[in-house]
Amino acid sequence: MTALCGLTTTFWQLFAARVGVGVGEAALSPAALSMISDYFPPDKRARPLTLYSLALAVGSGIAYLAGGSISAAITGIAQLNIPLFGHVAVWQATFIAVGAPGMIFALLLLSIREPQRRGIRVNTAADPNQSGPPVASIGEVFRFIWSENRRTFVVLFFAYGGFALYVDAIVIWLPTMFSRRFGWTPGHIGVAIGLVILTCATLGILSSMALATRLQARQSADALPRTSLLLALVLVPAGIALPLMSSPTWALIVLAPVMALSFGLFAMVFPILQLITPNQMRAQVSSAFSLFNNVIGLMAGATSVALLTDYVFHDRSLLHYSLALVAMTVLPLSALLTWWGLPSIRRSVVVAQSWMESN
Repeated sequence: MTALCGLTTTFWQLFAARVGVGVGEAALSPAALSMISDYFPPDKRARPLTLYSLALAVGSGIAYLAGGSISAAITGIAQLNIPLFGHVAVWQATFIAVGAPGMIFALLLLSIREPQRRGIRVNTAADPNQSGPPVASIGEVFRFIWSENRRTFVVLFFAYGGFALYVDAIVIWLPTMFSRRFGWTPGHIGVAIGLVILTCATLGILSSMALATRLQARQSADALPRTSLLLALVLVPAGIALPLMSSPTWALIVLAPVMALSFGLFAMVFPILQLITPNQMRAQVSSAFSLFNNVIGLMAGATSVALLTDYVFHDRSLLHYSLALVAMTVLPLSALLTWWGLPSIRRSVVVAQSWMESN
């Protein structure tokens, strides 16, 4: 569907192709996270789930690098003739070049086998006597989230929603800020930001995993959320400072820890969700989390910066002030919410451990 975006010629064709990309992303992660959780026991699950998050870091970095490199290489060319695709514009060629190779990797999914189901909470199943694995209804999932673990999920959904709002705002608007404020070209921006994301986000995920693993070794029930809180507390000042840097060099220097902390932070949420959720609900709960994350992050993150720039600062060149204001607002609130929710997340982990040990 990404490659198909490069073959569109009207707005509605591009809209439909982008909807297809969203459908693929929405279906992939919940199923993948649930399967990974079944492949590994709870005490060894955090590492592979965190490593799964590396795909986002590596993919984001490569996307910037590929997009920037392709843009720089074909700048000034009106059209390209690509085998099997024919004559396409430069922007279309970028979509095709980024999306088409993914088909090869998608075929590798045929080698994956369904794992043995782990962590089934039988008393929540619609029919405990059925021969196959139990399947939770939407009502049971709602009761699990709202009645049994309300405070835990309020924290996870809204705190991480705030973090997503900031990160999406930075990822979406930072290239525009570099262009408007520092006069950089798209090719220059893509390569520079792509290298920072590729290296620093990867290091951030691996470092957060190492820290969480060390805390877990001490039998700490809240090792994962405590790691998230530590990362969030450091992200607050770095995230606010990033858009206020007066030179592109310093902006890239500060971007390095921001990407490391942000990606490390989000690498923690998947293990938390899989740790506290029964097997038959994992995909649904992950989907609910993704819904909150995308609505708050992608929609509010991108839109809030645009609205602040147009209707508060009334100056396109003051985009960096809009990014700073978003950071000042959402990052401290999200960190405070994470701290407030530590006791409830700890309780949810302890309860989950009790029913996992009984089956």
